[in-house]
Amino acid sequence: MSEEIRLLYEAFYELTQAQDPEARQAAAQRYEQLLEQHRARLARNEELLRVNMALSKAADEASILEAVALYAQPLGAKRISITFLYTNAEGGILRAAPQAVWLDGKVSPPDFSRSDRKRPYFSEEWWGGDYSQPFFSEDLLSDPRLTPDNARRFLEVYGVRAAVALFLQVGGLPNAVVFIFWAQPRTFSEDERYIFTQLLQTLPSVVATRRAYLAEQQRARQMEIIAKLSAAVTRTLKEDELLSVVAQLLEANLQGHHAQLYLADALENVLLPFQPPDAPRSALPPIPLHDSSSFVSRLVQSCLAPLAQGAPPDYLFVTLLEEGCATLFVPMVASGRLLGLLRVQAYGDGRLFESDLWLINALADVIAVALQNARLYQQARQLAAYQERNRLARELHDSVSQALYGIALGARTARALLERDPSRLREPLDYVLSLAEAGLTEMRALIFDLRPDSLEQDGLVSALTRQTDSLKMRHHINVALDLCPEPDLPLESKEALYWIAREALHNTMKHAQATCIQLRLAQEGDQLLMEVSDNGIGFEVGGVFHGHLGLRSMQERAARLHGSLEIISQPNCGTQVRVRVPLLSG
Repeated sequence: MSEEIRLLYEAFYELTQAQDPEARQAAAQRYEQLLEQHRARLARNEELLRVNMALSKAADEASILEAVALYAQPLGAKRISITFLYTNAEGGILRAAPQAVWLDGKVSPPDFSRSDRKRPYFSEEWWGGDYSQPFFSEDLLSDPRLTPDNARRFLEVYGVRAAVALFLQVGGLPNAVVFIFWAQPRTFSEDERYIFTQLLQTLPSVVATRRAYLAEQQRARQMEIIAKLSAAVTRTLKEDELLSVVAQLLEANLQGHHAQLYLADALENVLLPFQPPDAPRSALPPIPLHDSSSFVSRLVQSCLAPLAQGAPPDYLFVTLLEEGCATLFVPMVASGRLLGLLRVQAYGDGRLFESDLWLINALADVIAVALQNARLYQQARQLAAYQERNRLARELHDSVSQALYGIALGARTARALLERDPSRLREPLDYVLSLAEAGLTEMRALIFDLRPDSLEQDGLVSALTRQTDSLKMRHHINVALDLCPEPDLPLESKEALYWIAREALHNTMKHAQATCIQLRLAQEGDQLLMEVSDNGIGFEVGGVFHGHLGLRSMQERAARLHGSLEIISQPNCGTQVRVRVPLLSG
């Protein structure tokens, strides 16, 4: 039994036992007074229960404010707001992020317009260090805890004179603050102070649950953005195309933020802004890497300092007060090398939070790796082109130039015989014709290799025929062909098969000492079989072999086609290279 009920029962008992009229009257007055207090307490508890029931069902900031308004609106409250707080490990408040405002019965997002940038925020001094109790101000203009300027700003911006502030803590750290404002000064009753104080028992857990849900949603959204970027950068290895895709994706997904990519130019010692080819030209200046007179350069140097120390790169956060927004500089680093910089600027209220920093750091890492891969791919292509030019030069020297030399020699011999013995002209002329035919065949094969559209126009069967004709003419080797009609394959598959056959034939001529080669192409069910075999000296398949493409390259080409490559060979038993790839399904 509570103390209040016990006293009420005692007063009622005294009333029933009193015999003297004066004693009976006194007992009745005491009983009525206690009964009135009990009724007021019941009404207060019922009001608190009604608000707490609404809070238990609150699913967002709007419903949280509406629950508080159930009690505050009948008291004449004009404005109610909820603000999330972001703190450091010691509990110091780093940022205040307004979430929603209840104004005259309607809930709306906070106003982040530039005209409202001087809106007054709470001061931690109001609470005197005791966050467990609400802050009550019956008249902001005369409250000694507020400076006159701050108090006037409340009146100018919000048009309010009285306030209650509920500071919500979770785990002993500031988590949010709820403000209730009145347009006129007011005196808070004992019951009002009691109910607002009791709300500090339920509001923190409700708001903490809401913030945890929002954080989970935000993390899922961030992981989705990272997944989108990771998938997008795998679709191309062309640097300009890659960066254009990245710029478009960042602009579309970093809502409320503008992202700008800068690329490092080591020769000029600057960071150059990247602009997609189809984007309107802007006058973005480059960022010097070493210029003590440049504010941005000093920021960048602060951002890059961890790189010089060997530590993982971190972000640099700066609030540009004159622009009223926040800017984030994140270095894009791969293999310890600075490739560029990701600059992110916030719109509106200029807010960037720890979760934003984590996301943008992750995006910068993905972009850096993709950019490095694109540049390595370009370098590999340039190296491959250089090696291919060398190969063509060698083959021109070994075949066509040799044929031309032989033709010139035969022609001079024929000319000499023309004057001395015309009857012997047939032999040197036949020799010249055979060399011309061989040179023409070889030149056609080389031109075929140089033209990227030849395979698409002439087909795989024609390409393999040209290649073997060139071998027969150049090396005078017996090549037997058994080729099916042109297979139903995508161009990429035909190109891979052509280069596998070419490498196999090249290895045969270089290493096998063969006198006979057989090239077979056959359709077997839903697969295409290509087989290159010879009667050469063979080799141990499990051995290690060095070369530009070689056996490993052939296997990689077959694997990219979702096919298989099998090499059968033993010393003195010849070699068979078998490739199977899937045909297009009908």
